[in-house]
Amino acid sequence: MRLSPAMVAAATCLTLLASDAHAATVAPPGGIEISRRVDPSLDPFMRTEQRQTPAAAMTFNQQWLSTHARPLVVHDSDPAVSLNLTGWATKPKVAVYYNATGVNPYRTTQMRQAKKWLMSQGGKPVMVDGWRALDLRIPAARKWWLYGSDGKATCNEDRDQRSALDLLACGYSGLWLDNALTTPKQGFSPTPKIPVKAWERGMFTLLKTLRAKKPKGTTFTINAHWTDTDFGYATKPKLRSSNGKIRAAKYADQVIIEGGAIDPGLHYALPAKQPWSYRRLLNYADAMHKQRIKLQWEKTGSSDLTLNKSPLQGAPTLAKIPSCRDTDLQSGTWFNGDASWAAHVRSAAFNYATAMLTFVKGDNVGDMCEYPGRGWRGYEANLGLPVGKRFERGELVIRELTGGVVVVNPSDRPARYVLPSGRTGVDLASTVWPLNDTPVTAVTLAPRTAAVVDYQ
Repeated sequence: MRLSPAMVAAATCLTLLASDAHAATVAPPGGIEISRRVDPSLDPFMRTEQRQTPAAAMTFNQQWLSTHARPLVVHDSDPAVSLNLTGWATKPKVAVYYNATGVNPYRTTQMRQAKKWLMSQGGKPVMVDGWRALDLRIPAARKWWLYGSDGKATCNEDRDQRSALDLLACGYSGLWLDNALTTPKQGFSPTPKIPVKAWERGMFTLLKTLRAKKPKGTTFTINAHWTDTDFGYATKPKLRSSNGKIRAAKYADQVIIEGGAIDPGLHYALPAKQPWSYRRLLNYADAMHKQRIKLQWEKTGSSDLTLNKSPLQGAPTLAKIPSCRDTDLQSGTWFNGDASWAAHVRSAAFNYATAMLTFVKGDNVGDMCEYPGRGWRGYEANLGLPVGKRFERGELVIRELTGGVVVVNPSDRPARYVLPSGRTGVDLASTVWPLNDTPVTAVTLAPRTAAVVDYQ
């Protein structure tokens, strides 16, 4: 489904009148699903005083979120999200953020229960990403992480006592696991004196048990950076099945590439043989797929395409584009057609196109910048699935889809792409406002941009 400029404008108006607005369910896009992590900035869009919300009472925003985020990833500690969301008549898939390695210091009951398994070094508590590190080498610690203090998977009414399998018993569709690939020498502070192999054995056992015990139909995703392996900087990059991070990743249903293709460490214009190049990232995705690992390209910002200078020409950065982080929404500055919206469209299209360049069944995209009525229309288009492999033409990287084509220009120079003979299409990545749906036979791509063409 494509929205005309008038329809998009109407959707924007509906968003601004969110408390009373209603809308019909939007059909899901074809080919690839879009995940959306939730934080408190989305509460105004989601909150309702009812534990059960019939379809007729759902606002436009609730309908939009329930059909545009697959899954919606929530923090179970936020009752405004997880209590009200589970009562929506149009139910989205909902996953819950859960730390694979640590215990939230603010959860006093869990801290008390896990006290004997929490790690210390030199009298100081070991932390991982702000959480107290749990010693997963200990079988009892792993069992507590999975089942909680009662030793069984039940939807405990006391939210402070819910464990990983308890959350799935509460009806959530999946878990979003952070720090599962973190090793003591990599991300713990202070660094505990634990052999990496011993730690990995504990993590393998935990993930293997989780995979075996989780309810049918539920999933779990592992959050990661491609920097968690040496692929980005190795002289001859290669992923081996015996690598601990790869072994752990294989237990998951999906591994996230945090930051996606919008990564400030990327040197977009360099060839694949150079470390941290864009084409090296594409090859990393291919290598993960060869290991039968599915990927989620999660875009967590919009400005990183502008951050690094041209490694080829020493040119200055592109014009700075504003962030579309959640805090910007609070100021009321993000509306269709403005600079933040254009930054979101540009980066969303670049990340989406990159995902499609390497796509295999089971991959998807995550986008923390999507908001009701202020999102990128490319996510709603049905461009179908890839036909054949990606190929290069000069500066451009291209892949044909059953209903369109994605084209990425990672270089520092503009480039032109002519659609296949007889084809016309609309470039959904255009940041021109009002939106122009006039079909074209060619597109000109500025440096570090993508075209996402929907064939007409």
